[in-house]
Amino acid sequence: MLREGLAEAGNEGYGVLSVARCPSISHAGVILRRDGAGARTYRLVETRRVSTFVKELNEAGAQSFKLIPGATQAFNAGNGDNWVAVLVKQQDGARFTYVEARGDEDGAKALTESSTRGMILVAVLHERFIFEQAQGAPAVDRPREYRIVTTARTSTLETEIRQAAEKGFRILQSGLMRVVIEREPGASTAIVDYRLIAMRRMATAERELKMAGAEGFRIATLPECSAQGEGMFILHRTPDTSGRFDYRVGTLKEDTASELLRSAEADGFRVAQLFNDVVVLERAVVP
Repeated sequence: MLREGLAEAGNEGYGVLSVARCPSISHAGVILRRDGAGARTYRLVETRRVSTFVKELNEAGAQSFKLIPGATQAFNAGNGDNWVAVLVKQQDGARFTYVEARGDEDGAKALTESSTRGMILVAVLHERFIFEQAQGAPAVDRPREYRIVTTARTSTLETEIRQAAEKGFRILQSGLMRVVIEREPGASTAIVDYRLIAMRRMATAERELKMAGAEGFRIATLPECSAQGEGMFILHRTPDTSGRFDYRVGTLKEDTASELLRSAEADGFRVAQLFNDVVVLERAVVP
């Protein structure tokens, strides 16, 4: 069903915005928007085993399909994990290779070697780190420094991210209670301020997001949800920012999702994050 729907949407010129689990039907859901870029071809990878997942990513990459940023998910479907990704066909014939590192130790090692091998981190799914390499991608002479921040407590996670940010690190990717941060040695960049907001109740999360947005914070990433379906937003703000943001949180239902999203877009909102059947919408506040 999802596979056929993606093919049809691609033919009609819709672009993929986000992929997330739909608890009511125990499989992935996709938000798409017609973006004026014309027709395109999608490839859906959905498997029960991570080894099969990476194998199918590589089969798609060899046929010029490239992973769409943010279009990956790993979630429990009741009898095991589901590994999901959406890729889009590249018209220039470029080919891609995908590799995975398991665990923080191997992940840290792979991150250190990634830039010199012409690879980029494209997803963190549970304890797996997924890397992409374009055929003929050049190595980087000046490698970046990486760290993996992981903890079971949100307060500790926020503290460690803030401390790292003071030393010039910025968030690159996030997974289940783990965040990958990076720093370019010698680069002089403004210190980024980070804030974490837990997603336990929609009304509370929306209120806290609105308060943070009024202070110039906007969503940087959403680590994977916990087994209990709880989410956590990581927001960021640079010292020189003058932007302000407004947020809206809603529940997507199959028969009303399109209407909800169209109404939000008419009010100036865009999809910022999607997890489970909850959509977080963001808009810039005009002074």
